[in-house]
Order: sequence, then C-alpha cells, then structure tokens
Amino acid sequence: MTVKAIVDSLDEVPEALRDSYTEIDGLFVLDIAGIETHPATAALKSALDGERDKRRKANQTAEALRAEVGRFADLDPDQARSMLERNSELEDERTALQNRLADISVESALREASIQAGVRAAAIDDVLNRGRGIWRFLDGQPTALDGDQPILSGATGEPLTVSEWIADLAKAAPFLFEGNRGAGSPGSPAADIGAGVKLISRADMGLHLDDIAAGKTQVADQ
Repeated sequence: MTVKAIVDSLDEVPEALRDSYTEIDGLFVLDIAGIETHPATAALKSALDGERDKRRKANQTAEALRAEVGRFADLDPDQARSMLERNSELEDERTALQNRLADISVESALREASIQAGVRAAAIDDVLNRGRGIWRFLDGQPTALDGDQPILSGATGEPLTVSEWIADLAKAAPFLFEGNRGAGSPGSPAADIGAGVKLISRADMGLHLDDIAAGKTQVADQ
C-alpha cells in the first residue's frame, strides 16, 4: 500500500497511521525517520544545492559586472571612441616597427656575410636586393623561403644559412665578388665599345647616370 507523504485530511490515510502525521499550515505531513538519506531525497537535495551554487555564482558575476560598469560611468563616449581608435593606431605602429626591425635584421645578416665573403663594396646593394626576395626574419633568425617553405641546404639538409646562400651566389654571379674584374665587370674600368661609348655593369649604373642619359655609356646585359 502506498502511503501519501502529505494529505489534506487524515481521513485519507488508514487510522493506524494517523498518529504518524503532523499538521503543518493546514496540511498533514507524514513523519518519516531518515528521510534525508532516502535516494530520491538525496537526489533532490543535490539538485537544489547545484541550483543554489549556480545562483550564487551568477550573483557574484553580476556584482563584478556592475562594479566594472561603474568604473566607466563618467567616461565620455566620444573620449572612449577616441581612445579605442588611438589604441588601434598604436597597434598598427607596433606591427610596422616589428616588420621594419625584422627587415633590418635580415639586411644586417646579408651585409655582414657579403663583406666576409668578399663581395665588392659597390655590389653589396645588389646582393641585398637579391636577398630581399628570399630571406625573412622568422623565429629570431634569417630564414630563406621558397613560398612559405624553408629552403634547405644541399650539403646538410638543414635550413640554408646566409653564408651558404652567399657562397652559392659567388658561383652564380662571380662578378659581384672581389677578384672578378674583367672588362665590363662591376667595379672594373668601363669597356670601350666604340664611337666613344663605354660599357658598364648594372651594379655601376648609379655612378654613370649622367653619361647613360647622354648616350655616352651603355649598361651590359649581365
């Protein structure tokens, strides 16, 4: 037989059980020893405790938000917008500065390796121009890239170093280096190709701009 835990009238329960009910606010509630340990009661209590914990955390979050909003209660909207725009500008400036520092680091490494390898002073800018299309500053060091993949050394299988790249350049463009001074080579006396016209290398163009414009000098197809 099922015994109701709460009834409106004792008439609803057997007479033998009526002494087990207590009247509370006009209802009759069954007195059950150990009700707190009943599985159903334990589950309800756990759910209730969970809801109370959620409400407590929600109230704490709401209080924190109200305090945060209160910090900006007197802030002018136009001033806030200006501050945000300025912050964005500063971030752009920081990114541009980082990129420029990366470029300087690459150029410095290329210049130092060029000098050590014997690149002629007049040809260093040529080497730098060639290197700018290949070298990027990644993970704190110059890295040669083919697309987005590192270029590997044919000798070691490791990422190509600046010194190795300069050594390969000495084979592909020896006229950039000291000791290669044939007629028409960069840094050599201009070769006479007749009719008073001199032939110079592309690396020496900056030294003869007026003569090139006057037709007195031509640039070798080197």
